[in-house]
Amino acid sequence: MGDEGQMKRPVTTMGLDYILTKKALGPDSDIREVMAYAIHLEKEAVDFYRRMSEGCAGAPMAGMFERLLIDARRHVQAIEDLYEAKFLTND
Repeated sequence: MGDEGQMKRPVTTMGLDYILTKKALGPDSDIREVMAYAIHLEKEAVDFYRRMSEGCAGAPMAGMFERLLIDARRHVQAIEDLYEAKFLTND
């Protein structure tokens, strides 16, 4: 999984949540729509953990929210990387 220092580093994402539309999923949703929806859900988690981390600054649980924030950012990055590989190639 990498060393602890690596796990604490901030993750930069492409920001696909600004480009991709979040629309309700249904039985006819395709993989592109599902991945866009997942990106939006993880971005909402990032925003939540960021607010919680800031709101708990100085409290014992602040570190937990900071770690959850980094983890959620890694999730966004992983989904965006997969989306890029699948749909944003020059093939």
